[in-house]
This record gives sequence, structure tokens and C-alpha cells, in this order.
Amino acid sequence: MLLAPNWLVRQMGIRLQKGASIKVVGSKFYAKDGSLCLVARTMKIMSTGETIVLRDRTCRPVWLRSGSKKNSCLRIFHHRP
Repeated sequence: MLLAPNWLVRQMGIRLQKGASIKVVGSKFYAKDGSLCLVARTMKIMSTGETIVLRDRTCRPVWLRSGSKKNSCLRIFHHRP
């Protein structure tokens, strides 16, 4: 799953524990190497009920609102067929 740039994850204080239950809304796609990826639009941490918005309704990353050109994403899930 492509969550958000590392700097944004740190800035937002997002911390996920191993085995944490989350609900993700996003889009699936296959990377050039054939691996299945998920780009997260929202993520709900089930233990706290907190919903984190990472992309707007048009799937534009929220971190681009600031005019930042940084767009490297933190990959927290990667599945190869």
C-alpha cells in the first residue's frame, strides 16, 4: 500500500503497530514489476476510530496543496503474485 510521503507520515504522527486493524479506501493498480499496489485515499485506524485523509475526492494527494514537489511514498504493503 502506498500511504504517503515519509515526511508527511512523520508530520501527521501516523504510527501503526504490527497487527493493527485498519480500513483503507483507495485504488488498486499493478506496478511495472507486476506487483499489486494500493494507493490509499483514506485510512481508518479501527482501535481509535480516527480517519486520516491522504487524498481528496479526485485522488489528488493532500500534501500537494502546499505546493510541495515531494511525492515519494511510503510503501507499507507490497504483494508480488
